[in-house]
Amino acid sequence: MKKYDLTHFIKEDMCVYSKEEKVEIKKIADYEEGYSVTKVTFGTHTGTHIDVQKHIFKDGKSLDDYGIDNFFGKVLIIDCKEKEKITLNFIKGEIRPNFDYIIFYTGYEKLWGKDSYFNGYPILDRDAVNFLGNLKGLKGIGVDCISVDSSENLYNHEILLKNDKLIIENLCNLDGKLGEYDIIVAPMKIKNGDGAPVRVFIYR
Repeated sequence: MKKYDLTHFIKEDMCVYSKEEKVEIKKIADYEEGYSVTKVTFGTHTGTHIDVQKHIFKDGKSLDDYGIDNFFGKVLIIDCKEKEKITLNFIKGEIRPNFDYIIFYTGYEKLWGKDSYFNGYPILDRDAVNFLGNLKGLKGIGVDCISVDSSENLYNHEILLKNDKLIIENLCNLDGKLGEYDIIVAPMKIKNGDGAPVRVFIYR
């Protein structure tokens, strides 16, 4: 069995969506005291993370409303590197039934840490996102870029989350890993969370 981690490290000076989410790491106890303890401060949508309904909808489900079965399953990783938009026709030609998650590999993980990471990445068009939002059995989608939306218009977030599809953003290590895998999506267990940093593993 081969296993892969699709998760960015959390560290200071890492790529974040806004300055308010800047990571701060501070030593609060050191070995002179007999042990080491580090305080890490970051936002719920820092690094590789998961979005749940409460991220967009005030009365939506929070992270603790999702049972553990939501975070396991089968995943299909699709190559979208050459796409300006991810269209419905493209999706229908690529996906097959009985997948819990679909991950779209855009290649933008290679721009992580650069200003260009925030611009020009392909997103789902309206027909494609509505199709996925209504796809029975689909638990969520993932991308290796900053967002499933390209601007402050959060249409794709709204459609996916309204239809109870989880969103994973800022995935990495997807190069050469197209196709079918088993997946484990392991978010931090935050009470009433609107999202959380997540560790994502695939294996087969």
